[in-house]
Amino acid sequence: MTGSPARKKAAKTLRSSVTGAKFRAGYELYAHVIVAEQRGLADDKLATMGSRPIARAIESVMNCSAVGPSSHSTIDRTSIVAPFLPVVRPRVTKILLIRHGHVEGIKPERFRGRADLALTEHGKAQAELVARRVAWAWRPSAVYTSPMQRCVATGVAIAKACGVASAVLEELADLDYGTWQFASYEEARVRDPELFAKWFATPHLVRFPDGESLQDLAARAAKALRYILVWHVDNTVVLVSHDSFNRVLFTQLLDQSLASYWRLAQDPCCLNEIDLTQGQVRVLRINETYDLQGLAEG
Repeated sequence: MTGSPARKKAAKTLRSSVTGAKFRAGYELYAHVIVAEQRGLADDKLATMGSRPIARAIESVMNCSAVGPSSHSTIDRTSIVAPFLPVVRPRVTKILLIRHGHVEGIKPERFRGRADLALTEHGKAQAELVARRVAWAWRPSAVYTSPMQRCVATGVAIAKACGVASAVLEELADLDYGTWQFASYEEARVRDPELFAKWFATPHLVRFPDGESLQDLAARAAKALRYILVWHVDNTVVLVSHDSFNRVLFTQLLDQSLASYWRLAQDPCCLNEIDLTQGQVRVLRINETYDLQGLAEG
């Protein structure tokens, strides 16, 4: 009986009656039909039942148990309400977190940080490929980048492919390595072997000379995240940043200590996908680089 012509007609009337007296009349008609169906009345008798005030119709629906044959069950209130309640879905903010493309100083390793390095040719090719991937799979409303030109260039490629604007967000900047800026790993090891060893063993306990600590970076990452959640509710947003920023943001989102910093890999132009909704975090992709596999190693 749930799909009877009378109910379908009543539901159609209700859906087309969004406000005022028409909505009240539609509500009454739908409730009236449901009650009649529960009492086992045939469709040809529904038309002869006439109208009654909405208060009585609602009262019948909400308070009435089956009054017909014992085989009829108690009225399912959910089935009555569902057709005209607005559809409510969680408001999801999707973040596509991307590391910039290849630059000098990745191999052999250097403390790149605030050194304003340009993308290599290999890095530019990576940026074009990840841009194509993002444009194919998602529809971001905005692209934000670190102020470092390697991130700006990667972000511009993505924004162009997606037909949206790209803007700098200062909080996305790389970790400030202070006096260690652009030093090679070998140079840093010779300069201060104890601090160098600490950086890889207990990174959460290190502050770089005249530079930042991971706690400073975590504060910036939290500020950037708050900005996105306030201004881009229910949107997809691309953030182009650095391996250090990405790692620290993940530790915060996954309730991990900063001591786990080195457990997270972030390769050049990797793609991470994160959904944030109603205080919940879901990581859907992390360090995905399969769209770059056709490129020769830079």
